[in-house]
Amino acid sequence: MVSGKITPTWRSYKPTARQTGLGRNGFTRQRTNARRMLKAFRQAAAPCLAVSMTVFLLCCLQPGCSTAWAEEALETEARPPASLIERLRHAGFTFQLTYTGEIKRGSGLVPDDTAEYRGLIELNLNLDTGQSGLWPNGGLFITGQNGHGNSVSIEPGGNVLPISDIDAGNFTQISQYGLDQGAADNRLRVVAGKQDANRFLCVNDYGGRFLFPSYTLIPTVPLPTFPAPALGLTVLGQPADRTYLRAGGYDGAPQVGSSGWDTLFDGSGGYLFAVEPGFKPAWGGHGGNYRWGLWYHTGESPDLRRPESHSGNYGVYLLIDQEIFREATSKGGPQGLGVFFQVGWAPEDRNAANRHVGVGLAYSGLLPGRDKDELGLAASFTRLTAIRAGPEDADLVNAELYYNIVLDDALSLQPDVQYFKDPGTGRGTGWAFNLRWVLSF
Repeated sequence: MVSGKITPTWRSYKPTARQTGLGRNGFTRQRTNARRMLKAFRQAAAPCLAVSMTVFLLCCLQPGCSTAWAEEALETEARPPASLIERLRHAGFTFQLTYTGEIKRGSGLVPDDTAEYRGLIELNLNLDTGQSGLWPNGGLFITGQNGHGNSVSIEPGGNVLPISDIDAGNFTQISQYGLDQGAADNRLRVVAGKQDANRFLCVNDYGGRFLFPSYTLIPTVPLPTFPAPALGLTVLGQPADRTYLRAGGYDGAPQVGSSGWDTLFDGSGGYLFAVEPGFKPAWGGHGGNYRWGLWYHTGESPDLRRPESHSGNYGVYLLIDQEIFREATSKGGPQGLGVFFQVGWAPEDRNAANRHVGVGLAYSGLLPGRDKDELGLAASFTRLTAIRAGPEDADLVNAELYYNIVLDDALSLQPDVQYFKDPGTGRGTGWAFNLRWVLSF
């Protein structure tokens, strides 16, 4: 069923581990550096605590919140006092702490035949301004992240590409913060602040659980995303039930660990603009999502083959998601098969990835009694421009298969296998074996 309204992102927002720079689209020439796990966890403690206390104090200091708690206490004198969590939720405050971990081993990759561990801690805090009594149809959000552990990569055409969407070096940072405001019965929403643009633009509905970064964000589209979101503005409009238009403008040179303000106004990295119109049909009762996008970067783009640069950069993309059939609707949600398709193009003289085609499927509730489990299969082709004075251009072929096992609402396990043709490591093929788990509080 396709809704005529845009879902407020501050109500349904989840931390963006997958998504998709350095970690999500992965097309970077910078190798990740490994640190010790214990040091990474210690680094995560301070910012996570600071974020929690900051938003908690903001809630407590709001007169509307204090009044609401007092009124609730007067109305429920006969009941035991509510817990702190219940009071915070009543005031419009919610939080989610998520740990994503994975063990991976590559054959014909870098490093070769070595098991590596990678983890990501995310703390997401939200405040519903309407529920808290501040102003209607709004929300404040802030996300802290810590990435730690080692990466496994491939090197086609001299480009260093991680095989997992949470591979991004070791870091601790405030990744996102800002305001999400709705208007016109939530048919118009504006998100302002430091944000992951891939939450709204160039994202396939059925591609979110794949580990290889290309399925989450098309590699020809350089949107600011994990682990380097950017300050910017995103506008989401839905004038009719089945049509929408999304657009955004962002800092063109975000950095990992930065607040965003140090690069937004210096002009050295330019700015990135994107627009995406879409259509959501329901043919035969099966929902779909069809959209195309155009992006433009205003900064200087170095030529990858010659000692010169270009003024500006641009590209186009097309995304399709379509439900094929639905078995039933249960407590676990819809069960059935959905497919996705993605294609992107950008000029080859200034983009490491200049052509991309991907296709895949996801089946929810395939096995009896496992309504929430999901099986996914996808394949992609990406044309990579070789770096200057490097090897020849490379055609990267990837195939991925996963099975996501939902043990309960807080824990899931996902075994995953990937195949690579011409991974650029001196071997004709490569394999990656992953086991990922996600624990949420």
